[in-house]
Amino acid sequence: YGLCIGRRGEDLVVLVNSTDGQIRQFRVTADDQGKVLAAEERRFAVPSQPEGCVVDDVRGFFYIGEEAKGIWQFDLDPRKSAQGRIIAAAPSDMLKPDVEGLTLMREGAVTWLIASSQGDSAFAVWRVDGSPPQYRGRFSVVPANGVDAVTGTDGVAAHSGPVGQFLEGL
Repeated sequence: YGLCIGRRGEDLVVLVNSTDGQIRQFRVTADDQGKVLAAEERRFAVPSQPEGCVVDDVRGFFYIGEEAKGIWQFDLDPRKSAQGRIIAAAPSDMLKPDVEGLTLMREGAVTWLIASSQGDSAFAVWRVDGSPPQYRGRFSVVPANGVDAVTGTDGVAAHSGPVGQFLEGL
């Protein structure tokens, strides 16, 4: 139902989740002939349906959005516990179910986690480069100057560097 990709050292890691809460983590490599090989490293579950996920390659974590419950943080190292922790519960003032897409945006040493809060067509933001994650607020994209609003949010992506005329990113 959801998929995210990241790196753990030299390893490529792929995480997939399904509507029954199952999370599967794979290490992806290639053999000498270039054939793709995927080895399951671990399998675990969250209590209900997850969707969005994102990997923080720098800090060695990944985040899963459990639609009706909130955002989980897990260690990317399969040798460590698959016991994650909820960093933001839903429903709450931060998130209105369904919790959907997740993305990371880096600005130098600062890393932001942005989550799509589908229940109120908003986005919630945490600073996640320290411990614990720090909730920093929410925003919505409203109609203005011929551009429509963002509603029924699902996925999300962000970029902090220049994008054309948008020098501060998108």
